[in-house]
Amino acid sequence: MKIVNILVKQLNTAKSKIKNTYSICDLILSIPHNVFAKTIYIIMLLWLYTPIIMMVYSVFLKNTDQSLILLNSGLVTIEWFTRLQQLGLLSLIVVVLFIIKVLLKKKEASLIDFIIKIKRNLSFVLFFLLLLMSIISCITSDNIVLSFYGDKYRRDGLISYFCYFALFTSAYILRDKNKIISAIKHLTHVAAFLSLLTLLNIESINLLFGLSNNKAVFNNINHFGYFLCLVSMCSIIPIMLSKKIMDSILYITEYALIVAALARNQSLGPYLAVLVGLLLISLLIIMLKKAYIKRLILVLSIFILISVMINISYGHILANFLVMRNDINSILSDPNNAFDAGSNRWGLWLNGIEFAKQKPWFGYGPDNLGEQYSLLDISNDRPHNILIQIAASLGIPALIFFLLALLVHFYQYVKLRKSLSILNLCLISAVVAYLTSSLFGNSMFYTTPFFCIIMGFSLGTLKEKLLDKR
Repeated sequence: MKIVNILVKQLNTAKSKIKNTYSICDLILSIPHNVFAKTIYIIMLLWLYTPIIMMVYSVFLKNTDQSLILLNSGLVTIEWFTRLQQLGLLSLIVVVLFIIKVLLKKKEASLIDFIIKIKRNLSFVLFFLLLLMSIISCITSDNIVLSFYGDKYRRDGLISYFCYFALFTSAYILRDKNKIISAIKHLTHVAAFLSLLTLLNIESINLLFGLSNNKAVFNNINHFGYFLCLVSMCSIIPIMLSKKIMDSILYITEYALIVAALARNQSLGPYLAVLVGLLLISLLIIMLKKAYIKRLILVLSIFILISVMINISYGHILANFLVMRNDINSILSDPNNAFDAGSNRWGLWLNGIEFAKQKPWFGYGPDNLGEQYSLLDISNDRPHNILIQIAASLGIPALIFFLLALLVHFYQYVKLRKSLSILNLCLISAVVAYLTSSLFGNSMFYTTPFFCIIMGFSLGTLKEKLLDKR
């Protein structure tokens, strides 16, 4: 009843404000900041729960015959992409309204104020320039339609880029620390549930919810690995911040499930990336937040114990590291004849670099590298490296904007290191882990948005620290 009274009061307040407005500008200015925050939070949750929603959607598909499972997967992919577009559009509307409100409030701002704003939001501005380069790359590509929509599998064209950026910006302007932590907890719940079902691997449940062994609702074990890599690091946040014993038990259990699914996943890149992330968070806590060392030891112990148990049971973790060692030796001894190294990634990288050299300014366009690889009789359509992919698809200037945005963000972390919270440290470790994984993987329309949201949280919470310092 209390909640209903609050909602009625807020509605009445909103009505009175609307009655007193005389223009659209007045109407936008009358929107309270907490309305933006709540709307963005709801949009975030709707995306974070999308994997579960896709499982429920699979239940209602009528194709239960084993031969039609691929058709189900295709229908789920279409539904997932549709959801990305819907939430991307909603995010874009909220972001545009928010920016208009900010500009209206600062309409008397001088050129100097504008320059100061750019400096304070430099990482965000550089990511925006990356989006602009994507637009130019799409327009100048040989296949504009493919660049705009993306192919039927990855759906990673310009329309998806706009959705990524809208979700990223929404997360960036959400400065409510409690809502950010809550969103991360919900993401952890989703990942833990998927991990549990994956580890159980019960055929009847898999068939009912459209799950696959080591893939969950994703189309590939690597894609599930990218997701687990990011959430493995994010799931440390609730452990670090929990104050109640029962909450701690829940979060530790969820973290253990996610780590077990990651170790069982058989995708080495994401596992290796989490090692990098854990190393970074360990160094940061030892140097800056010694009060969290006991919890850090618990997190590291769980990761090591589960990794050893999974390797004893299946043996693939150590085997993958041995293969990686042999691949590195092969590359160092004869780089021009080591195309098969890293599951053919070395060859993809070398050819991807050549593609970037061929069209250095604007690249071949979003999702347009498949044809170039096919001309070389290579079945892959991506270089499996985010830096090479940006350079070859969007151009070297776009890659420079991307790297500068990250460098500025990392520099600000170093600059503010003494005032950072444990949330800041965990977020940047998650970002670094995912970026490390992206050096060996691909962007996908259903995995990239999760990273964009966490990246937005990392930038936004750091921006608050910058404002506090001033």
